[in-house]
Amino acid sequence: MTSTPKFSAPFLCMKQLCKETGIAYKSLEAVITQRKAQGIEVVNIDNTKYSVIPGRLKLNKRTYIWNSQVFYQHWILPTSQQQINSDRPLQVQSGNTVYYLNQRSN
Repeated sequence: MTSTPKFSAPFLCMKQLCKETGIAYKSLEAVITQRKAQGIEVVNIDNTKYSVIPGRLKLNKRTYIWNSQVFYQHWILPTSQQQINSDRPLQVQSGNTVYYLNQRSN
């Protein structure tokens, strides 16, 4: 089982969450917009309603706070596993060498 990373606090603002997870702020905004366009408004996990993405809690009309552990366990891990299991090879660069992981051989 994968260990959960240590976050600076259990609840974070979006800017700090992006900084600690390495996700680009604009990318996360784009995912939120895309999921809203798909009609996803509420995600229910353990009887807690999260807004659009697991871990995103609505405080008032325009303010959100993020539960870092829920976001990591229910969004980052499943999303990263989908990328690894995809048909597209994963590129990893080390120095001047580029490695292709999970590439199919013909």
